[in-house]
Amino acid sequence: MQPIHVLTHAFQPFANKSAKTLWRHRCLKEGIFLLLGVTTGCYRPATVTFDIEVPQMVSRECSELALAAFDTLEGPALHEITVDLAERKITVTYDPSRLANKNIEHALARAGFDANMITADPEARAALPPACR
Repeated sequence: MQPIHVLTHAFQPFANKSAKTLWRHRCLKEGIFLLLGVTTGCYRPATVTFDIEVPQMVSRECSELALAAFDTLEGPALHEITVDLAERKITVTYDPSRLANKNIEHALARAGFDANMITADPEARAALPPACR
């Protein structure tokens, strides 16, 4: 008595192939799916939260001018910006794959504000209202 061979729709193109060839095809197919699952399923966008000390930020007007400096940064890299006037601090949550903390500090410095250890641009600082200098 000969064994009955049942072919599924997926293996019909391989009806004349040996069991070894079918096994190789199956292993290759499963390996590709495993590789795709590992490389795409494990990606999680990271965010970093960063505090910036802005000593000249003493009023709401100054904080609005400081926040306007972030408009010069490209793309959707900034996720959240929080201003603390009492502490004279800005907290920024951003995507580090698109932006570095130095980019954020230099954007504030170009707007005329000191940002952590980065000194403000003198011409931009002179253009600020007197209370924000």
